[in-house]
Formats: sequence, structure tokens, C-alpha cells
Amino acid sequence: METWCKVRGWLRSPTASKAMVIAGIIGFAPAAALLPASQTYPDPTGTLGQDNTGGALLTSSNPFFQPLGTNGRSCASCHIPSNGFGLSISSIQSIFNATNGTDPLFNKKDGTACPSMPITTLAQRKNSSALLLNQGLIRIPHTLQISASLLQFQITAISDPYGCNTSTNNGLTAWGPGVTPAGVLSVYRRPLPATNLLFNSSILADNAAASLAVQASNATLGHENASVAPTTDQVNAMVSFESGNFTAQLNDNSAGALNASGATGGPDPISGLPFFVGINDPLKQNPTGAAFNTHVFNIFDAWTDTTNTSLTPSQRSIGRGQTIFNTRTFNITGVSGLNTNSVHAPKSQAPVIVGTCGTCHDTPNVGTHSTNEMMNEGTNDVAPVGGLNVSALPIFTLQCVAGPLTGQTYQTRDPGAATLDGFCRDVGKTKVLGLRGLASRPPFFHNGSAPDMATMVNFYNVRFNIGLSQQDQTDLINFLNAL
Repeated sequence: METWCKVRGWLRSPTASKAMVIAGIIGFAPAAALLPASQTYPDPTGTLGQDNTGGALLTSSNPFFQPLGTNGRSCASCHIPSNGFGLSISSIQSIFNATNGTDPLFNKKDGTACPSMPITTLAQRKNSSALLLNQGLIRIPHTLQISASLLQFQITAISDPYGCNTSTNNGLTAWGPGVTPAGVLSVYRRPLPATNLLFNSSILADNAAASLAVQASNATLGHENASVAPTTDQVNAMVSFESGNFTAQLNDNSAGALNASGATGGPDPISGLPFFVGINDPLKQNPTGAAFNTHVFNIFDAWTDTTNTSLTPSQRSIGRGQTIFNTRTFNITGVSGLNTNSVHAPKSQAPVIVGTCGTCHDTPNVGTHSTNEMMNEGTNDVAPVGGLNVSALPIFTLQCVAGPLTGQTYQTRDPGAATLDGFCRDVGKTKVLGLRGLASRPPFFHNGSAPDMATMVNFYNVRFNIGLSQQDQTDLINFLNAL
């Protein structure tokens, strides 16, 4: 009799085809190819819930799940339903092992650190895709086409362990002191989750796309290496699916159902949440005249009731974690895009903001930032505090030669939004990521530098000197895992 084993909750057989194995990891039945309107998936801390307001979806007829390009990829290659429509390390490694690294996910287009790296042998494929395997990072090539009259910086030095940025074939064709940079600059980032997108005020890590439609078309031409752009109908179908897709943690291994005892966890309530750009801006009143509400999350208000004797210790911990997120104040310093708020000034001249976790993650019950301001909290630093692992990433040295920050020098692992607009003030800035369904898609941060939730929390604790006790950190971790 055939022996079956569970991998992340999905049945896999030693004699199953590669297609069945991958379908099991993705999280829908390979025979029916049907994504139900509501679905659950096991993850490291419990169960993830997924709802789609458009109803059940036959994946074989939806372009989100169809390979539209020439390398066999679809949107679902990097946006896996069982990973909260993101991409977890465990799924990446399972797919690699099941296919010996030949799955389209590892295509040299951008699944390797550089297209020129050899992939003939298994050892070569492991080496070339090490950033994807170990930190969940896809190569993001930026073609520098900024007008010289607008560009405020020069790239004076590059330390790239893969030689991609310094290659005239795959990288920058011009760079150095006194030189206007030109060519392709490659950075390495996590695929962002294709869910809860109605609460995004910006698209992509550096706000590189004007809309979901533009992003869908560009991703098809880029990541899928399509020879022609998707049709309007195909783009509309992808955007419609993504816009109706909502994901959140539904059950916790310790606390049980996250919508029990008065709590409102899970994906069902998310689709009804209000949102508009600036809905809860920490720096000014929103367009309706309302002031910033520090009570960003109220999902587990019922679990903060210390008089309720029916609550379990795990539920109380999650409730305490929400309270810490909403109310624990600390000095926020040196965050470009928040302290400076796009003002052309060095970080050292920026005012201190007394805030909370919700100052940046301010969208109610979602945790994205409610304006399209990019921020740099320090994860792109050459050697960030708090135990983040960025050692495998390139280092770029940028010298500001024009504009208000002339004379400033930046060293960064990722120039961020500056590669799009050429402004020194935007060096290292990326978008503030949402928090729902986090437990399903480690590692964390856009550069995969935090392998687990504890490392992520520790970074903030050290970076902003919050003073969290060990119990505080445990409670905050439990809360974040419950989102």
C-alpha cells in the first residue's frame, strides 16, 4: 500500500508526479484545479483562512494561475495560496527538492542571483538560487533611465558577491565617481503577498507601479518573460481576483479559533473594512477631518478583558500583544519618510516622533501604511541592528552630488525608491508591509532578513530602544502570529 505523508498539511506521495507535488504545496486539488471561495491552509502556528468575494475559481481558466510567458511561470509561482499568497522558505525548499531546482520558480530570469550564473548541475542550481532558497529573495532588475537633470546621486562603489551589478552584460554599464549611472541595477526582494490589496496605498516595494493593472502587465512581461503584454481581459481577470482576495490567520495552535470569545480574527471581516488613502495618517488629519487613531487593531479587544475568567492564557497573551502594539510608546528616530516626511534634510536634523507600532502600520486592522509614503527604518542598512541577516546582499555606495542633500554619502543594501526617482532623500526607502497572515510566509521584511517573528520583534526592540521585556516580546509575537 502506498505510504502518504503530510508536508505543510498537504498530502504528498513518493510516487506522485512533480505536478501533483507542486499542486499540493500550492494548496488546491490538482485534479479539479479548483480554488474554493473559502479555504483553509495549515501554517507553522495554526491555520490560515482565505476568502474570495468572487466565489470559487477554476484556476485553469484564470490568468493569475496560467503561464502567460515563455518560462513556465504564473503569478501563483511566487504568490502561493497556502503561503498567504506570498512565498515561504519551506515552500521554496520543498519545490526545489521535488524538482531538483528545475521548477520555473528557479528560472534564471530572476530566480537566480544573476542570469549569467551556471545552472547545469544540481550543485550549481543550489548555488545560483541560494538567495531564493535561504531568504526567499527574487532578483529585481531596475533599468536606470532617470534624466541626468533629475538624478541627484552617483554610485561610487559596489560590493556585489555575484558580480551581477558590475557586469556589463547584466548590470550597470556606467557607474563610479563623476559618472552618471546607467544600465541595470539589481536588488533582491521578497514577493509581496497578492492578497488584502484593497488596503494598499502603494504598489510593489518601491511604489514602482501606478496600479494593480500596470503591475499585472509588467509582472507578466518581466517575471514570466512574456513576449507580448497580457490582453486587457487577462489583466482585468487578474486584478479582479486579487482585489477580491482576503487572507488572515483563522486558528492558533494554542489559542484556538481566533474569532471565539468575542474576537474577530480570520478573513471574513476584512472585506468589509473601510479604507481610503490617508484613512489613519499619523502626521495629520485624514481627509474626513478625523485625527490619528492609535487603536489601530481592535480584533482582540475582547481578549484584553482581565475580568473575563473564561479566557485561556494564550488568548490573554494575544490580547496583551495587541495592547502593546497599540499603546506602547517609544521614540521613533532616523526613519526617512516619517521623521523627515519627505523633507529634504539629513536624518540628524529630523524631529523625534513619540509613537507606537501603529504609527507606521496605521491602516485599521490591516497594518499597511495608509499613505503612499515610502520609509527606511534601517533594514536596508549595511549592518542593521537586532540580528537581521543581510550579509549575502550587495552593498551600494551612493554620493549625493545635486539637490538639498549634496555632500551626503549613503551605503545601503538596497537603494529602494531612489532607483526610480533619483532623489537622495529616497535612498533605502521601501513600503510599509501589511501584517495579516504573517505566520504563513516567513521570512520577514522585504529582504528576508528576519527568519522568524522573534527576530523581527527583536529588531524593532533594539532599533528603537522600546524596552520590551521577554514577556512583552512573547505577547507581541503571539499577537502578530494571530493576525
